[in-house]
Amino acid sequence: IVYNRNLNFNPWAVAIFYKDDEVITTKSFDLGSLIKVEGFSEKKIENDQVNNIAYDNGQLITNYNSADYSVFGYGIGYEISMNEIKYFSRGSYDGGNINYTLILASKEDILSNDINRIALFLTNGELKSDENNFPELTYGVGEGKMFYIDGRVFEELGGGE
Repeated sequence: IVYNRNLNFNPWAVAIFYKDDEVITTKSFDLGSLIKVEGFSEKKIENDQVNNIAYDNGQLITNYNSADYSVFGYGIGYEISMNEIKYFSRGSYDGGNINYTLILASKEDILSNDINRIALFLTNGELKSDENNFPELTYGVGEGKMFYIDGRVFEELGGGE
């Protein structure tokens, strides 16, 4: 059983950095490229990546020919970026959660720009400098997440970056 990926969803995370109520800067993260998942893609798996390397039911594969296939399975340590997935496998789809760590800013960036708040949103597209409108919040939680920064943040992290 496989599940179609919604090709209209282009997952991005948009971070807005504030000093009080003033926007200092923004950053966009292309989650579709950054996040690797298991599933099926039209991206070809080359013959030399399978033959004499991979096993099927305990048998070494020696006769794999990528020309015989139009869709290729990725997973078990060989995941592929979400943007390249055409179908999610049942395990990937039913899992329901994808976790990915984003480094929003360094301690130096925060302190040198007096940033005291970061808003983070999941959007369907990139925030571009020439756009007046925020990318649509078609998917995910529309209110986003707000992070407040003060001296305690770095103390709690043990002086971390």
